[in-house]
Amino acid sequence: MRGSQRFMGVLCLGLVILCSVVPGRAATDRLFELVPADSLFCVRVNNLDAGVRQLEAFLSGLVPEGELPLGVARIQLGSLVGDPELKHVRTDGSIGVFGMASEDGQMLVGLLVPVRSFDQLVKDNAALGQPDAGGVYKLRGGPDGGMVMSTVVRADDGYALATHGDRGDLPSKVAGQMRSGQGRLAGYLDATVAAQAAKAPLWVYGNVQRAAGFVRPFVEMAFAGIEAELQKANEQQQGPGFAPAKIIGMYRQIINAMLSQVEYVTVGIEPSAEAMRFSPTLVAVPGTDLAVMMTASRPGRSIGLLDYLPNGAAINFACRIDSKEGWKKNYDAMLDLFGEMMGETMSEADWAKVRDLTNESIDAMGDNVAFSMSARRGTPP
Repeated sequence: MRGSQRFMGVLCLGLVILCSVVPGRAATDRLFELVPADSLFCVRVNNLDAGVRQLEAFLSGLVPEGELPLGVARIQLGSLVGDPELKHVRTDGSIGVFGMASEDGQMLVGLLVPVRSFDQLVKDNAALGQPDAGGVYKLRGGPDGGMVMSTVVRADDGYALATHGDRGDLPSKVAGQMRSGQGRLAGYLDATVAAQAAKAPLWVYGNVQRAAGFVRPFVEMAFAGIEAELQKANEQQQGPGFAPAKIIGMYRQIINAMLSQVEYVTVGIEPSAEAMRFSPTLVAVPGTDLAVMMTASRPGRSIGLLDYLPNGAAINFACRIDSKEGWKKNYDAMLDLFGEMMGETMSEADWAKVRDLTNESIDAMGDNVAFSMSARRGTPP
């Protein structure tokens, strides 16, 4: 139970940070030079104090003053690194929370904390004690003072790597990998994505390809349970039934396509007193259908219809259609899925008419598509 509480503690710190600022390669970004490239996820906060104050401006009037996140984030951060007053932490620097799985299946959630000097941090904090053979300092507490609450190890002189609980020699191995410069996230991210990460108050990254191996068994288990419930409901109803296996098969194909064709996703988050702005990015696996569909327009071909999109709408979307054949292929695959789901409720001849109508509609479209949605009174929906 206590181990679970400690684990939840570091996750809560990550969530506090995640909600606290509610966008060539990045070779010069020190944080991304340290975060392992095989991380399942990474949450980056640029300037904790300034970012949290932006969130507090957004939350003003919604959250009681005593429950605003800046104080909570500072307390959690200080307790994890053994520096309650954050005298040695650069809260105006870039903080990173990442998660990775070791070769033997151990999960490590680490916090990279920018410090003025790692040597001074451990020297001025008697609670950290002496390092073990791997250079790991252990912060102890609990009822008898002997429980390892967190560990701190040098990532480099400007960053400390903190983890929850006692993770044995795993923090030392990860920190050694960081200092060696091998397998860095800086060498994995697209330059445009890295630039967004350095600019946004908060940036969130998820490596879909790394996570797919962990996610698929749970997805299959969930689908099996849903299919069994649908089959039970189908057997109890009177009249024409439906095909649960085909319905689940449709969603299974969609999920598997996403897990196999998406490389990683990111979201830049920028709060202000007026709004919370999200900037999502999806990077496809090279050579997949998704990568072809998302390929940028040729130089010099701008997106049209932008003048039709109103400023202040809830959602604005515009794109160029470079390949109508690609759109036809995607819609054809979608109709195949719907056909499997609906079974024999439509004849092959009817489906052929739907396909012909869809292809004719795509051919009739121009080179640009725009979509807008507004929720304000007095404006078009």
